Amino acid sequence: MLNQQDILNGVVAMKIVVGNETDLIIGGGLNAGTELGSTEGTMHIVKDLDGHTYIPGSGLAGVLLRKYQRNLSGIEESDTSFQQFWGINESDNRFFQSHINIGNGILQSGSAHKVELKDAVKINPKTGAGDDGGKFSYTRLFAGSQFEIPVEVKIRKGFNKTKFVQLSKFLLKCFKEGVRVGAKENKDYGHLKLIDYTINYFQAGKDFEAWKAFRRTGLLRDPDNYALPEINELTYIKDEKCILRCRAALAGGLLTAVKAVGKEHDKEQQKRGDQDWLDAESILGPVRHRAYRILNTVFKEEAESQFGSLFGHVPDGKNEGTSDKEEGVKKARISVSASEIKNVHDHTQKNIAIDRFTGGTLDRALMTTKYVYKNLPAESSPPYHIYFKIEIRNPKDNDIPLILFVLRDMATRDLAFGANKGIGLGIFEKVQCTMEFEGEGEQEKPIDFEIYEDGNFKSGQLKNLSKYKFVNVPA
Repeated sequence: MLNQQDILNGVVAMKIVVGNETDLIIGGGLNAGTELGSTEGTMHIVKDLDGHTYIPGSGLAGVLLRKYQRNLSGIEESDTSFQQFWGINESDNRFFQSHINIGNGILQSGSAHKVELKDAVKINPKTGAGDDGGKFSYTRLFAGSQFEIPVEVKIRKGFNKTKFVQLSKFLLKCFKEGVRVGAKENKDYGHLKLIDYTINYFQAGKDFEAWKAFRRTGLLRDPDNYALPEINELTYIKDEKCILRCRAALAGGLLTAVKAVGKEHDKEQQKRGDQDWLDAESILGPVRHRAYRILNTVFKEEAESQFGSLFGHVPDGKNEGTSDKEEGVKKARISVSASEIKNVHDHTQKNIAIDRFTGGTLDRALMTTKYVYKNLPAESSPPYHIYFKIEIRNPKDNDIPLILFVLRDMATRDLAFGANKGIGLGIFEKVQCTMEFEGEGEQEKPIDFEIYEDGNFKSGQLKNLSKYKFVNVPA
């Protein structure tokens, strides 16, 4: 017999529209799909039976639950209403069914929908070289699309209605602050931001027809009749973050090459539309490798744990997408953004491949490379060529000093990005940064500084900058 406390009392129904501010990778696993010339080791973006790209509701639910656990203030995770809302098991073996249903995010009609199949190689951060058999491909959806996400929260008679409404509205705060979904989050993929929403409350029985109409069309004849009750909203606790907004000046040329199929050049600098482009992978890869070398030099036996704490760690035998709840898996706390490449011009160069053993040329080894080269300085043109962001979530004592060392190596021509480093491409002669802090409460003021080719830091706030030094260094 149905318990009176379990009878449905009402439903909070939402239609949430989000946009992907950065590229998005929602894959169905390697070798999923056959579109775009699929080959072994290819991960395609997921689509429904009608061929529409979507964001799986299950993935959204997992990301949002983590945000509730980390950023919610006002209702404890152990609270019965929280557990009824999310369907989390209690320690005394009582089980709560989840009462929030997050549907798939469906691509909006008329929304931008440009995809690209990109080749990649898994790089070993310790050696800086590609892993054997590490070549793969993935499909990414360019930024600028919009998705509609249907959400329903069922409230039963035995539940605390006020807390359920509070928890429902907190979902909107999560999207307003920004949610990251999909693969390669630390390479600036999958950043969703709230664009629009509709939220209503339907009483069971009385508003059944209106609820059905809203489900089907997202519209209501008299929306004011279904407004949520006024309540005190829950507080969103922001993550503590250190953000370095960097600008770097090239010493010469740069090549983050793609194979130029059907063109006059064998390799060309990657572009986004007509704009020369530097992917986040091409920045984070060298940064990771150099950070590992620095930690290994300074901290020796402790280097592995400090590196894994910041850049993430996935044990051998597990995929990169493995949940960080599993034993030994650590989620990265650092991410970087991609960058347009500005104030440059195209440069074409012919090369001949040389046999390293004989010193002679290889047969049919003539190749043409098209890369970008810095423009001559002009008063009207800023002397910087790439603009990127490094973000560290919940920074620990040695995180900021480590990244400052990496940026110094970059400014002193000791750390290069992209290909053909052996012939002088991808090196820099100056780096300028603004270091900002975000979080709850009073934060440190931004620090502006420059790093020159001789390795010296210049800043009007040098005293504030000089406090970031390695601590607990082994003797």
